[in-house]
Formats: sequence, C-alpha cells, structure tokens
Amino acid sequence: MFITSSQEHATNCNRRHTRAPSRRNIVQRRARVRRMYDEVGGNDARARSSAECSPSVTVTGKDARAYAYVAQGNAHCVFEYSGPRRELSDAYLRLRKRRKGGLNGPWRPTRIDALVWHLDEATSSWTDFDAVARREFFKRDDASSSVISRFAEEDEPIVAVTEDALETLVGIMSSDAKFTSESRRDGRVVCVDENFGQLSRVAAKSEYFRDAAPIYTVEIKPKSGVPIVAKDGKTTSRYRLHQKLKVARGERAEESAYDPLDLFSADETRIRRAVDALFACPQNNLRICRDGVVIFDETTRGAANASDAIADMRNLVPKLVRNASDVFDFILTKQRLDALGYATAHDIVTELTDDTKKTNSITSDAIQSLRDFIVAQIAKDCAVVFTIRLDRASSSARPPNRVRVVNHPTDNGDDGIASFEAQIIDVSGKSLSKTFDWLTLNRDILDYSRARDIPFCHARCSF
Repeated sequence: MFITSSQEHATNCNRRHTRAPSRRNIVQRRARVRRMYDEVGGNDARARSSAECSPSVTVTGKDARAYAYVAQGNAHCVFEYSGPRRELSDAYLRLRKRRKGGLNGPWRPTRIDALVWHLDEATSSWTDFDAVARREFFKRDDASSSVISRFAEEDEPIVAVTEDALETLVGIMSSDAKFTSESRRDGRVVCVDENFGQLSRVAAKSEYFRDAAPIYTVEIKPKSGVPIVAKDGKTTSRYRLHQKLKVARGERAEESAYDPLDLFSADETRIRRAVDALFACPQNNLRICRDGVVIFDETTRGAANASDAIADMRNLVPKLVRNASDVFDFILTKQRLDALGYATAHDIVTELTDDTKKTNSITSDAIQSLRDFIVAQIAKDCAVVFTIRLDRASSSARPPNRVRVVNHPTDNGDDGIASFEAQIIDVSGKSLSKTFDWLTLNRDILDYSRARDIPFCHARCSF
C-alpha cells in the first residue's frame, strides 16, 4: 500500500511545526491555499473567498484551559470551549490525533493525494485536505444550492493552535474519565505536531437551541444506501453482508437487523423499521444525548434515568428522518458518484505509484473519477446529527431558517412540536492510500457471502 517513499516519509516525520504560525507564514499559507483553490475551482469566486479563510484565530494555552474533552473518532478528537471568547464558544475544536504506529510529525499528503487534490506534499496540512474534500462533497449546482444551504457547512474555519495549548489539551484528554473508559479507545491523544485545527459549528450551541432545555441530539451513521442487486433482481445492502462477516469473525456479538436501504427509502414504514433496528442494536450507528450527556448508545443501551426520553426519541426519530429526506437524498447521490469501484480505483492508484512518469500525463477526467470515488467513500461513512428541542404547539419561539418543525405530542398528550436542525458531519478527506484495505475488505465480504451461499452475492457485485 503506497503512502510515501521511505525518504519522503523520513523527511515528513522529522518536519516539526510546533510553534504558532507567524503573520508571514499565515500570509504565505493564504496565498498557497488561494492558488490551490484556483486550480481546483477555476474562476469560482466562492472557492477563492474560501481560500482566504486562513487562520485568523489562534487558540492559546490560556484558551486551552477552558476546553473540555468531548469525543474521538478514528483520526480526530473534539473539545468544547466554555471560556469568554465568543468566536470559540459556538463551535467544537476538532484536532487530529497522533498517527498510528508511533509515528511522529504532522500529517502530509501522499504523492497521489497531492496530485488528485492539488495539494503540496511538503507543506499541506490535514486541514487543507479536509477543506478541498469538503468543498468537493458539498459542491453545488443550480438545482440543489438552496437545499444544500439548509444542512451544509462547506467551510469549517481553520484555527492556529499554539504548542502550549496542544500540550494542555493532551493533558485534558488523557485525564478525562470518558477517554479512559471508552470501549473503542486506542490510546492516541492529540498530536502536538499539528498546529492547525478546525472549528466545527454546533447547532446545540446556537442561540435558538442554547436557550431551551432539554436539548437532544441524535446522531445516525446511515452507511451505504446503494443497493447490491443479484441476477434475480433482489437487493440487499453492503452493511447487512458485512454484519454477517463481523459476527463470523467475532468482531460483533450479534448481527444488526438494520438495513440502510430502509433508512434511505423515504417510505414511512421502512424508515420506522430501520430506526427500530438501530434502537435494538445501535452499534456505532446511533447515539443520543440529552443536554450533552449520552443517554443511549452501543455501551449504555439506555441510561436508567432516561427511559421515557429514549422512548420519546424512538417515536420521534422516524419523523425527523422522513422530514429530512432531502439530506439523505443528498448523501445517497454522493454515494452513487463512484463509477470506478474498489478494484479499478486500486489499480489506478497502484499504476500511478509504480510509474511516476504517468502522474505527469494523467487526464483531468481520471482525476475527477478518483475525486468522485473518494467523495463516495466519505458519503458512506458520514453521519447526520439532529439537534432537537421540544415545545408546546403554542410556543411563540420563531425558528431560524435552518430549523425544521414536525408535530410531536408532549408527555401528557397535549399538542406539541419538535423543532430540529439536521447537519451532515464527519465529512473528512480520505486518502487513496487506503484503496488496498478497502478492496481487501470488499473481497472478504464477497468471499464469505458466496461461501455461505448467500444468493445476493452470486451476481458480479462491485460495491
């Protein structure tokens, strides 16, 4: 699996950027990122204006002491600010974790990623990569621009983070009880060599939701809604087939009955079936919080003091999904962009890696195909977060444009409404160096399914 040559890798690992960037560095960075967006977006004025959003805010050591650890994913960790700076208080701070394998140094793009996304191998940071990947994911057209604006945050502001702030945040993260008790914790904390971070807008911290209580957030990872079609016309999902393999390998104790095809169907009955399956076996596909505290996820399966609230959410979530069908339609459209498949994408990446001369002659169509392939992978792994407040139907609070409303009875049966905002999150760049891993897993799923005589995989499936 190609990442960088050993010489390039050693150079990258020894390159350390632990000081806050100077004004000169910020100006140079702004010029470089502007050129990058000009290459990606041509004369697109919006692309150029986004490029000008270089770090204008710095998180200092003093600021870091006002942060609390929230959660982590495979590559990033998230912190919440409670200090006096307004520009930091309405968003989560998202930072990159240390790399696996004990490697030091900041993240740098592989040669192939740099080629495809117009990045600089020597200087581009993970925030640069995320910026171009997010822009490609949320790329607008005339038909969808007004719809996308209701749930998309194309640009996450980039902030500089000082060395002492990073060290402070490492201490906060490593000493937090949530971090030490997380079942999926891999021990990796904030990377102190990454002196840039992102501010991710949080709907729950906006004025409309902040002044209400309680506030619920429901996070759903829908997974791939692209059907696998057998010769007889029957369909299933990659998720269902992967579940069987996970149970067989001992990676999961039970098989989830959740089917992404139901969630993406826009059919009320099928959506409810999907939601019921998620509540029965949430795994990492469903998490519910009340006022920032987890009350339902894979570990808790429901907090003892929140049974009524969980039952309420179980009835409400299908309505939210149905109302936000445009969000799920958008994600499914992005998932369908992949015209290559894992095998072809891996072949292209391998060919470009083995023959560096071919990188000079690659066509723009081939580059776009690889971008579409990555956007599809992002869409298969993103999440939708519903931020919810419950009111009486007579409430005089007027929701802002982003907020949607559905009817929802109160606990005592009175007429009520649920106001909510739907956001697509976890839209992060994915490296083409992962094509071998993706292809291997794809083949493992197919081989296991065929060996067990699962009819859906008798057809030539590429997913």
